[in-house]
Formats: sequence, structure tokens, C-alpha cells
Amino acid sequence: MLAMLPAAAQAHGPVAPVATSYLARIHSVPPGLQAKIVDGYVRMWLQAPAADTVVVPDYQGAPYLRFDRSGVAVNENSTMYYLNQVPAAATPPADLSRTTPPRWVRISGGHSYEWHDGRLQALASVQIAPGVTDLGVWTVPLIVNGRATAISGELDHAGAPSIVWFWPIVVLLACVLAAWRLGRPELDARLTRAFAVVALVATALAALERGLHGRPGVSVLQLVELAVVLGFVGWAMARLRAPRPGVVVPFAIAFVALWEALNLLPALVRHYVLLALPAFPVRVTAVLCLGSGLAILLLVFRQAAGRPVRAGALAAAAVIGAAFVGGCGASRGPVSGSIPATLLAEVRPIGVGPRFQPPARGPVLGPCRRGLDVRRGVHVEVFAANRVVLIAAGIGTRPPRTRSAGRISAAHCYGELVTVDPTGIVLLAPGARLTVAALFRSWGEPLSSRRLLSFTGGRVSAYVDGRRWTGPPQAVPLHVHSEIVLEIGPHVPPHRAFAFPPET
Repeated sequence: MLAMLPAAAQAHGPVAPVATSYLARIHSVPPGLQAKIVDGYVRMWLQAPAADTVVVPDYQGAPYLRFDRSGVAVNENSTMYYLNQVPAAATPPADLSRTTPPRWVRISGGHSYEWHDGRLQALASVQIAPGVTDLGVWTVPLIVNGRATAISGELDHAGAPSIVWFWPIVVLLACVLAAWRLGRPELDARLTRAFAVVALVATALAALERGLHGRPGVSVLQLVELAVVLGFVGWAMARLRAPRPGVVVPFAIAFVALWEALNLLPALVRHYVLLALPAFPVRVTAVLCLGSGLAILLLVFRQAAGRPVRAGALAAAAVIGAAFVGGCGASRGPVSGSIPATLLAEVRPIGVGPRFQPPARGPVLGPCRRGLDVRRGVHVEVFAANRVVLIAAGIGTRPPRTRSAGRISAAHCYGELVTVDPTGIVLLAPGARLTVAALFRSWGEPLSSRRLLSFTGGRVSAYVDGRRWTGPPQAVPLHVHSEIVLEIGPHVPPHRAFAFPPET
């Protein structure tokens, strides 16, 4: 369905990337809210009920956005307000902090807003090992009606598609050059007409793929551009029906087809396609636009060289095409907003191999209950060799287990300490008084002052809510809503807090 986005606001530029190597996926959204990722991993779109008050903190924890009955407001005393300025990020004043009194300015009378958020992109800045697809988890903290919660998800990475997609273009041009050598004007004219029809069909498909892609809805400008392109396709089809369409019309068709091909070219070199249709038909469309457009140009210049053509005819078609392209505007890549160095310093990719992703193989602690019931969480992060170690899903459970999208959705029974997904959230039974040693025992992995899982060669550092723990790491207590960081190897700046999902 086409959504026209009335009363919705945007931030950080109306750019429209066609494809990307990174894709942010949402796992958890607080009840009543709607959230979507725009342009793969560039921006967050959020819609809140009119009756709720929702605050989005910035990178420092100061309020950045506020959704309430009267609409959406931005805090001009937030660092993200300056970093999200367009067309270029501004430098925040040095005296801004999370305790600076907010200065709210109304920016929308609606209840949805779209903004650039570096927390989605930070993981894309780290060096990626070959074959890594899951870079890690991200969270965008929220305060809903005074209660801390978050939108959370993961960032995925994928390599470029196969170079085989370019081979049909090469073969097609080779066939055109072979036909060119025959020197038959009638064959050239028939081929030009046939390629022009293919180019127009591909151009129409490309316009539909781009024009009907919601970000998160379809804008009026997109529909206007779509109507202009489809109008051109209809006009060109009618002109091709003429007995002698000449060379100017095919030239204009080739120009527009190549313009659409340039728009879709990222789909041939990036894995995740961000248009209205899936990746395969989009890539087929890109190949047809590029191949047919280049073939028409070869044939048109051959025909123009073989008979007198007014010198200004092709130039006029080129000028018209250039104006058409400039007026509609080709798709541009995402605008990368400034991400604070402190945020980038905290991100690390997930390690590759069993050392970084050890399974749950330890005992269940305490009585094993049939139901999970209501549990409160503590968040534990583990870093080794400058990489993230995934805390396994299924710790503290007994088989048989049922998994859904990497999460334990059911188990035979649950102990005092449980993990149901690999996000590092450890669920504690009511009244449980446990330490990190209990987590590692139930995980089946060793932990001491000089050993973290299978990693040795230095001291194990522990942090609680961003502060250094001076005792043995295994003695850190598992307090509800604590943020615990364990690391060995290069220092990783620890997070001070974690935005827990509302159910924990």
C-alpha cells in the first residue's frame, strides 16, 4: 500500500540509496510504537501514539527528540541536534552535556519523525573479518512515559553480488558489434527498434522499483517523478510505431535508459537492495537498462554516420535528456552523519569461530521450573582479542529446546539463571543472588583473573556500569539492570548502561 506520510518529518536529508552492504534489522520495539529502518542502516523512523510521551536520548544521554500530544519537538541543546544538521554536520558547543537544560522547538505537528542515528551505523566502521555477516547488536534508547526502554536490533553485512551480472552486458555489446560489421542498414534499424522497446520496458520497471519504494512511505515527489518517466515511456513507444522513427528518438530512449541504469548500478555491486521489488528483478532491470542503452547508442551513431543528420539534432536530444535527468535527480548515496569518536571507540565486531561463539554446555543452576515466568535482566558483555564474544542462547535451560530466529522460544525447563538469545541479557529468577561465576559455570566456560573462556595472556578486566571492578571478575554480582563488561586483550571502552527491553 502507498503511504503518503502526512505530517511526518525527516532529518539529515532526503537521500535515497538503492543498495547497501549493511542492513540494520529491528528485533524489539516497545509496545504501541512503530519503528522502521530507512535506507538500510542510515536513519530511524519512529511513530508514537498521540497519548504517549516518548523521549529519544542522544549519544550523551541528553534528550534529543520528544513525541507528545502536540507533535514532535527537538532539543536544540542536544549534541545530536548539531550533528544532524544538513547539508553538513555542525560542531556542538563544548559546554553541552547530558545535564544541560533542554531548549525544545516544535518541528512537526504529527506523531512520526525520521532522523539520522549513528548508533545504527557505528558497527559499520569496524574492520570486518572475511565471511562475517552478523556484526553485532545495536540499541536506540527511549523513555516512554517516564520509563526507560529501547529499540534494539542487529547490523548485518554481506559482500558484493557475483560479477556474472555484468557478463550479459558484455555479450550483448559483442553481438551488436558483430551485427555492425555486416553493414546492413535495415538490420541496424530493426535492432535499434527492438533494443528501444526493451529499454523502454526496463526504464518503466526501474521507475516503478524506485518510485514505489517507501522510506518508509512514498512521497509526492516520488510519484511526480514516476509519472514523468512513465509519460516519457508512453510518448517514446508511440514514436517508435512510426515507419521511420529516425535516430533522435532512439537516442533519447538510450539516454533515459542509461540514466535509470546509473540509478540502479549500486544494486549490481551491493548485496542488499532497498527498492520496491526484490534484488533479482532489480538487477535484471539494471542489466537490461545498461545493456540496451549502450547497444542503442552504438547503433544510433552508426546510422548517424551513414546518412546526413542535422548537427544540432543529437545535441538537442542530449540537452533535453540532461535537463530531464537534472530535474528528476538521480538517486544519491546516504549522507553519513558525524558519529562521535566516543561512540565509535566502543564498537567491536563479533569474533569469528567457536572461540568467540561457544555454545551452552554447563549445568542448570537451582530448581528447573517448567515456565520462564516474569524475569528481570542484567546485561553482560564479553570482549576478547578486540572482538565481541557471543554469550550463548540456552544457558540455564534443559532440552528439548525450540529455536526461532536464533532465540530460545521454548525449553523443557528453566533454571535460576537463563539466556534465551545471544544479546547478553541474562534473565534472573525472582530473589536470585548470583555472581558472574554462576553465569560462566552454567555456560560451561572457565573464568578467572587471568583467563576468560579460552583466552589467556593477560589480566581479565571487569566493569560495572562503566566503573572498574577491583575484585576478582568472577565475584561481580548479577544485580538487576546492571551493565557488566568483561574483557581480555586490547582495552575496549565499557558501556555505562544498557537499554533493556520493556519485558525485562
